[in-house]
Amino acid sequence: MSLTINFDAIKDGQLTTYTEFGFTVVSLSNNWFAVTSFGNPAPFIDFTNSAIPVGTTIPTATISVSDSGVPFSFNSVDLYSSVTPIPYKFTGLFGGKTVFQVSDTVPNTFGTFATVANPNATALIDTLQITLSDPAAGVSNPVGLDNLVVTGAPPLTLQYVAPGDFTGSAADLVFANAGNAVIWTQGSNGSFGQVNVANAHMGTEWSAFDTGAFTGAGKTGLLWSNGSGGQVALWQLNGGQLTAFSLPQGRMGSEWHVASLGDFNGDHTTDVLWENAQGQLNVWSLKDLTLQSAAPSNGQIGADWHIITHGDLFGSGKDGLLWEDTLGDLQSWALNGAEVTKIVDTVGRMGSEWRCAGVGSFQNDGPTDVVWVNGNNDLQIWQMDNGAISRIITPQGRDGMEWHLTAVASFDGGGNSNLLWLNSNGSADIWQINGSQVSSHLVATPVGEPLVF
Repeated sequence: MSLTINFDAIKDGQLTTYTEFGFTVVSLSNNWFAVTSFGNPAPFIDFTNSAIPVGTTIPTATISVSDSGVPFSFNSVDLYSSVTPIPYKFTGLFGGKTVFQVSDTVPNTFGTFATVANPNATALIDTLQITLSDPAAGVSNPVGLDNLVVTGAPPLTLQYVAPGDFTGSAADLVFANAGNAVIWTQGSNGSFGQVNVANAHMGTEWSAFDTGAFTGAGKTGLLWSNGSGGQVALWQLNGGQLTAFSLPQGRMGSEWHVASLGDFNGDHTTDVLWENAQGQLNVWSLKDLTLQSAAPSNGQIGADWHIITHGDLFGSGKDGLLWEDTLGDLQSWALNGAEVTKIVDTVGRMGSEWRCAGVGSFQNDGPTDVVWVNGNNDLQIWQMDNGAISRIITPQGRDGMEWHLTAVASFDGGGNSNLLWLNSNGSADIWQINGSQVSSHLVATPVGEPLVF
């Protein structure tokens, strides 16, 4: 929704700071003044060239507009001059970096106002700077502005993506919204703090898909998929800092989509598994953020099957796949790169009331364990051996319905995995699993945007 800052509540005198609709206008040059007897309509803000001699440096004045760090866009502003044209400059910033800068001159308005539109009105910024110049010489010439039109960003809803280790210490959580990424990292007291990944943004055709180890450097990256172009983009992260960006030189047709990530060849870096509508598969082997090879798989599956997770289900040191069909039947595949080396047809069956919450290692025994949760927050942990279930554990504990089992990862920095539940009241419950016994502790989470899982 567009808002017009018209300085309606401003007081006569020198401007230092003024707030309207939550937006704060600050004078950066200490020579702005509020005028309550004139404006479009009154009041407005201006600065005055007090009859400077010819040849004197042209005076300028700058204001800064922000909304407490919340992104917004800048639409237009009304500019005023008594006797001269008005040189102006609009600078939009996000995270301290310049998003746009526009410089031009408005013809003399002859004591009225001219509306100047921003050609970058759709760009999101967190700070706007407007600089005006007064080129008059030998005469007094007020130059000013009124009716500053801005548009607040739409309400931010964070879409949960996956756990990942972006700090090299313990598991973090990554969320995404409209091409931006937000990291929840644990502090020294165990609580989560939110870090926005600054100076990094993907277009609307990209979606955050999953996390992976794309460099082997011990920290996780984030993979984005292009829904229409058969491409992926990789972000290597260090906390909230983007340290490397890669658009691997490869492209699949528009009929292909990213189906899963995993270390399918055992080289300790994450690969990309593609699938098309005919159930054909293709594996991209990645290393150091670059595409090493692309190979079609000898495996093929029907349209009524979908991948629900990946992990070292066979204890081979390579990730395999767990598939589920529309009836809830499950089968597991062992992979060696793009080659399917073994299929277990009858892993088990789970009803539609169960969802796979993730995979982990709770006994530190090699093969990946699969975690299931149902609508009542009941749990099952499947310990896997050679692609089949060797044991089912039902942890003795349950969180209430206000809790959502969000992630399976090592949140305490130990070797075994934990379960992380998020509560709508702003806290997290981290479970340690020892056999069927549960110990848990609550930690704080950031207060702010609503979450979608």
